[in-house]
Amino acid sequence: MSCPPIQADLQGKTVVVTGASSGIGLAAAQQLAGLGALVLLVCRSRERGEAAQAQVAEAGAATPQLFLADLAEPEAVRRVCTDILQAHPRIDALLNNAGFMGYPKRTLTEEGIEATLATNHLGYARMCLGLMPALRAAASASGEARIANVSSATHRMASARRNWSDWAFAEGYAPMRAYARSKLMNVVFTRELARRLQGSGIAVNALHPGMVYTGVARTWPRWFRILFEVGRPFMASPEKGARTSVYVVASPALAGKTGGFYGRCREEKSAHWSGEEEAQRLLWTDTARWMGVDENWTDTSEMAR
Repeated sequence: MSCPPIQADLQGKTVVVTGASSGIGLAAAQQLAGLGALVLLVCRSRERGEAAQAQVAEAGAATPQLFLADLAEPEAVRRVCTDILQAHPRIDALLNNAGFMGYPKRTLTEEGIEATLATNHLGYARMCLGLMPALRAAASASGEARIANVSSATHRMASARRNWSDWAFAEGYAPMRAYARSKLMNVVFTRELARRLQGSGIAVNALHPGMVYTGVARTWPRWFRILFEVGRPFMASPEKGARTSVYVVASPALAGKTGGFYGRCREEKSAHWSGEEEAQRLLWTDTARWMGVDENWTDTSEMAR
């Protein structure tokens, strides 16, 4: 089953899309603009971001805006969220899309956080934290705001669920294992955030875009990138892969639905296992600690340090 065209009217809506300079993020931004949304693009590179901005501008009537940030850097995320809030006190949707498949060898950020976790999970969490006041404002004004977290079917890998005391694979690191773990963290975080925001008007859902040909493997060795290229004919285009993201962000069919997992524009079963509620609690606690905020930040809208 493939995704049908999304029928939605986003005139007057403001949507933030991270990782919007290429691939699924760029395609989703174009499709959202085509539905009438004002799209705020969050990109690492000014050059690539400006090129994406021009492409998105061609897709819709509202002129897209560019914001720069590397989501692996806490200060950059805090700064971009502050800039967005100053310009747009109401945000109707946040599409957390930016991510990568991890480095061949375990790599730490300047803060000492494993890089896959820092970008693919903490980048999402920090954007949610920083933009929470604007999402709450939109939910209060219109009755709804949405957060869509791009995960992956790889979150179902058994190795992703091993040793919750070692989120960042201090031992036994392998890039695909770290990637799968980060995508599982997206799902677990989505469930807990949805639970904590129940009744707020902010819906939180995760999704799998499908096997899509993008630059997600850019940090892997040349041999793997060649293999990735060989598999291109069997992968979906970014345009097709973006449809589920757009569905979760915009479809009227999802009004009021939260805490779900979607693929091919329909709800799917995500991984479930014994002890998952404990993992949910642990991840939330550790995420708050990594961000340097109180565990009740969804209530206080406290900014990360």
